[in-house]
Amino acid sequence: MLKSSSSSSSSLVIRLLPWALIAALAASGVWLRAEALKKQSGLHYDGILYSALGERLRRDPLDYDPRNVVPHLQKIFPNDPVPTYLDRPIFKHPPVFPVIISFFEPNIRASSAAAGAAGAVLLMALPAAAVAAVPVSAAWAAAAALSVLAVDPAHWTLSAQGLMSTTLALFMFLGLAFFVLGQRRPVFFAASGVFCGLAVMTHYSGALAGAGILLYTMLYDRARTASAAFWALPALAAAVTLPWFVMNRAVYGPEFLLRMADAHGSGLNREMLAWTLAAAAAMTAVLVLTAVYQLGKPAREGFKLLTAAGRAASWLPAIAAAAIFGTLLVQGDLITAAAKGFGWTDLPDRYAAGKTIHTAPWGFYFLRLLELSPFYAAAFIGLVICLWKKTLAPSLVPFAVTALLILGWFTLYSEFETRYILPAVPFLAMLAGWVFAEGWKRFGWLSAAVFVYCLLKTLQAGSWLTTGRTVFF
Repeated sequence: MLKSSSSSSSSLVIRLLPWALIAALAASGVWLRAEALKKQSGLHYDGILYSALGERLRRDPLDYDPRNVVPHLQKIFPNDPVPTYLDRPIFKHPPVFPVIISFFEPNIRASSAAAGAAGAVLLMALPAAAVAAVPVSAAWAAAAALSVLAVDPAHWTLSAQGLMSTTLALFMFLGLAFFVLGQRRPVFFAASGVFCGLAVMTHYSGALAGAGILLYTMLYDRARTASAAFWALPALAAAVTLPWFVMNRAVYGPEFLLRMADAHGSGLNREMLAWTLAAAAAMTAVLVLTAVYQLGKPAREGFKLLTAAGRAASWLPAIAAAAIFGTLLVQGDLITAAAKGFGWTDLPDRYAAGKTIHTAPWGFYFLRLLELSPFYAAAFIGLVICLWKKTLAPSLVPFAVTALLILGWFTLYSEFETRYILPAVPFLAMLAGWVFAEGWKRFGWLSAAVFVYCLLKTLQAGSWLTTGRTVFF
């Protein structure tokens, strides 16, 4: 009897151990971000701008005119020219981030507090999503994924900079996480739609979360379109974003879309915007046609043709990933970046704002992530495996597709700053966590040793990047 009781206690400890580790990792990640915020010696122009907009919204929820905050900015930055996008009747970015800031204590660091809070919430949300997505070895996969995100230098540093990147990453992640849950319980599709809408209302690039879901559904889960619950997702996302476009229509008139694009200056390529909208419209049309074919009995031949085309197209993400990493490998850049990421004496470069934005090579985002942390070697391996062998971890495929879409879109956009692709980081952390959980089953302590080394090396890189003045990188 005593032996049975002892065995039960040991089994309980083993089951609880990963959850205790998850709690410790979440607390550690929050502490690291709080310390980075304390050590921050400089304030970014955009962060102060968002704080000022948030303070005005706190006083008047309808005051989103950036011209009203220009005098405040000129006092703090007397030598900086006023950006042209502030000379407009409505701010160029949607208002969710400034609205969140309005709930914090009004001061010039309010945006940093909001960004840090969003980062902390994401640290707590990620393990739950990992458990839902990786039912086998779920707790250990969640702990590994959280370890990757907790020490990730990009998320760690940007959580202290007062920018919207961490808030955008949170909403995009929740949009995908609830979509994965909705595949088992369709009621969660509604929550996915709301968070995808909030992502767009944080920054227009948040639309990549919804685009990733549409692309995944079009390529791998076309039967889902016959469910009315699925269509609640795009309907609610559109409902959340509609007031913003109505507001711009009221301000700018019939040409409001062009005026909204012009507000972003020359950095927003109209041609790429047009191609992006066309691709989104095409994906939506395919999904609608698929639903019609499934519901309409006379259209079976059309449905068969669409299904055959879909099966062929389902290999495109895997082929794209193989082409990207294969090209970087042949060029030698992939090996160089990985060596820098794994080398204990090698530290990632620190870039001043704008230094890399137009001068970096095309593979900057893939290479930069490898330089920041060796964990991304596992993440990229997991991405390729999930896309080629979709049955190994089917719940992770939406994360892999969306991560590749984010990295690919901003690579084509050709403006290179790591903050732009931060929303891909939690998806890649999920993939890395899965790789290490599978590695433990196959290689045991060797996998654990590699994991610990990656953790320590990433901590070293993050500490270096958050020492002194926090910078864009």
